[in-house]
Amino acid sequence: MQQTIVIITAHAFEARAAAQAGTGVTREPWGQWMLYRGDLWDRPLAVIRCGPGKTAAAAATQASIQYLDPAVLLSFGVAGSYESTTAEGTMVVPRAVVDVALSELGGLPVEIPTRFEPDETLRRALLEVPGTSDGIVLCW
Repeated sequence: MQQTIVIITAHAFEARAAAQAGTGVTREPWGQWMLYRGDLWDRPLAVIRCGPGKTAAAAATQASIQYLDPAVLLSFGVAGSYESTTAEGTMVVPRAVVDVALSELGGLPVEIPTRFEPDETLRRALLEVPGTSDGIVLCW
């Protein structure tokens, strides 16, 4: 059995947009979430609409690891770019993801990372897709 390409989204319009990349996609409730299943290229595709927030995304990620055997996990969201040169509709492939909310927490007894570096092999492959751009992604 082939591993699944899993895409985690917060909102319905994001899930529908991500699912449109696949073929033969069906939609079904999956616990409290909505699951879109189909194929992407030669692999199974699963898009999970989990609702907004880090806790929802973390729970959906854990469930996908337990039940969907992901080959790769992608967090997909629609957002704006702080760079005025980024054209509307551009997929930004991050050099780094900086969590602005976490960076504003202070005085915690543990170190919490606020900057995340993506896998360079995956990043280079995504940059070959037409319409992508290289950049820093800020999240909250």
